[in-house]
Amino acid sequence: MRIGQTGRRSVVVVLALFAAVVATSGAAADPDDTFDGRNRIAVVDLRTGKEQWTAVPSDDLVGYFAAASGRGIVVANEGSCVDFLQARSLVAFDARTGRRKWAVPGDNFALTTSHRLSTYFSTSLPVDAGGVVVTTNDEATTAYASADGTEVWSHPATEDAPFAVTETLVLTHVQQAGQVNSFRALDRRTGRVRWESHGWDQRFELVAADRRHVVVATGGLTSQPYEGAVTLVVLDARTGVEQARFDAGRPRLFSFNDVALTPDLVVYADASTIVGRKLTNGDEVWRRRFHGARSFELTARSADDRTVFALGSGAGARVTALDASTGHRRWVRSDVELRAAGIATAAFAQASPSRLLVGLDVASGARRWRYDPPQNLTSAAFGAAQLAVASAGGHVALSNGCDSG
Repeated sequence: MRIGQTGRRSVVVVLALFAAVVATSGAAADPDDTFDGRNRIAVVDLRTGKEQWTAVPSDDLVGYFAAASGRGIVVANEGSCVDFLQARSLVAFDARTGRRKWAVPGDNFALTTSHRLSTYFSTSLPVDAGGVVVTTNDEATTAYASADGTEVWSHPATEDAPFAVTETLVLTHVQQAGQVNSFRALDRRTGRVRWESHGWDQRFELVAADRRHVVVATGGLTSQPYEGAVTLVVLDARTGVEQARFDAGRPRLFSFNDVALTPDLVVYADASTIVGRKLTNGDEVWRRRFHGARSFELTARSADDRTVFALGSGAGARVTALDASTGHRRWVRSDVELRAAGIATAAFAQASPSRLLVGLDVASGARRWRYDPPQNLTSAAFGAAQLAVASAGGHVALSNGCDSG
């Protein structure tokens, strides 16, 4: 989702963390202590690192998990993790105050993103653009009014299973005879079909979208990692009309979070390199190669797509921040793991101690704040590996999985 300037706006990090307290002292430890299935929510300002509010489960059977966020609200499943991911309602909180705004009864709301570092592009993340929250479950893709939770529109999941949600569109795939060979663009506010793209006789993936463009990868996608040549097709996001088609090389894998869109370029990972190509014709503008097995694993991007992060793997792996328009290296750090990237500030898990979160300046890499979650908000298992990340509308939502206590 595109996010406006943050100079006058409070941008928050939403942390859905385990409420169970796991004793860290051997003398005080109770061997019978077990996770009780309840999570709390804490909200921290992304620019300052100051905790703003926490949401405490209302009774022994209730917790909040799979938290996600939009411009003005925080959305979470309400239920219990004792019965794995057993939800009883979808709940919305005011992102500034933590006041509970509304709840929609039901279960199986898909709130977690399938990609670790998604910003505005996700198959299942509910985001709040123009007062509309979009989510999905096994039965339907539904839009709710962010003010009071009333249903705005709904489509059967069998007809419109979402590929992705942007600020203006809900992109859904259509199946015929068990094959996905077309997709539709629904108006985010009304649910009306804006346009439909047909005739995809080869496997395809939607890899990026914003207000102006929808980018589709097709070609040699029959296996993961990809083995054949890949073609990128650029569509007009308003009409679905094809604007460009070009050879993208032989990238090993596309994920929604990997691909950045600037006004002129599409930026993505191609094997051990990150490349920026013109959206109009695919001409290469810049390319940066990373050497070594741990120097590059995947990419992520800032909320405004102006910064691309090259992420390594393993202990001591580096995070390299690049200017998305030029490929110029801004800074490198090896003591942090990226969790979510806003416009001016990004949230990282510090390598040691693992419970510590830090906010770094996106442009310089300088540390702006540190946040050590209170022990009553998290288990001792809190750390980069246990945190699922999803973001939208200027907020970043982090949550522990129900089975990682």
